[in-house]
Amino acid sequence: MQRITAAFTAALVVGGCSEGGPVTPATPSDSAGGTLPLLWALAQAGVTLQDGEGFEVTLSSRECAAQGNTFRVTSPTSSTLTTDGCREAIGTSWSFPGPYTAGTTVDFSLFSGFTNSPGMVRVSGSHPTWTVACEDGGDGDFNDLIFTVRATPNCNTGDPILDDPAVRQQLKNFLQQSGASNNNPAARREFGGYMYEDTNGKVDLRTRSDPQATPCSMSPGGPTPQPGEKVVGVFHTHPFSHRDPLPANCNRPPGAQYDNQARGGGSLADWNFIQTPYQGANLPMYIIDNDEVFRLDASTPPATRGSNPNRFQWNRPDCAW
Repeated sequence: MQRITAAFTAALVVGGCSEGGPVTPATPSDSAGGTLPLLWALAQAGVTLQDGEGFEVTLSSRECAAQGNTFRVTSPTSSTLTTDGCREAIGTSWSFPGPYTAGTTVDFSLFSGFTNSPGMVRVSGSHPTWTVACEDGGDGDFNDLIFTVRATPNCNTGDPILDDPAVRQQLKNFLQQSGASNNNPAARREFGGYMYEDTNGKVDLRTRSDPQATPCSMSPGGPTPQPGEKVVGVFHTHPFSHRDPLPANCNRPPGAQYDNQARGGGSLADWNFIQTPYQGANLPMYIIDNDEVFRLDASTPPATRGSNPNRFQWNRPDCAW
């Protein structure tokens, strides 16, 4: 769990909440085991995570004076977020990146600092934002502590190469070197090369200089592994966004646009390139453009290339690399 003393910036897929009224179980119990004092009230919100997500909790407002108002996450992990909520800084966030398995529920509890005043919690909202309103027993207005719960998406791709932060940074660097943001599209150039894995499992991307490269083509040549390295992929950049006009030096018909949809992110030449095995195996090809990263697999039938599922939005606001 990470504590963030700043404004929240995430998102949380939660469904099936018990919304509306307060939740006050007859026999509250602590997730760590044992029965809690009667001043505890658990919010059995039925908040369910989907697709390996995490979640973030932020204190968005408070109107209370009691000492010792304690707010906790009781499931899927046991964590005390604050032991004195009425004095906690507004905007403080607690991050639980997970990822948690689909179907994991998130529950909360409040311990009221008022003597003989049971704390209560009310959950409302819908994806991607929920509100957890707390009542410490002072006046019944449910605004003593208000927390915002948001889903944090699973930003992993499931591809161990693409989920390596160092590889992600290298791909971004090469895209920048391609001039992908250059206002003169004719000055952009594809960059590319091979991916090499050393004996420790570290993957490194190395480019090949191609003086004949254009904004729409380059030749990676052949791989040049160092002793102990193995070649695990080939990559290059497409320095455009979907539907960008292509410059004349791309040698395309007048009015042609960059289209990353028709062939699943790759050109016909890209798909043909990976059909040639290297040391008995077909290498996957990774392509990064201004919007997405694609992995082309040689086993993909030509008829289904346009629906290539191996595509990942690398710069979306909630999941930027």
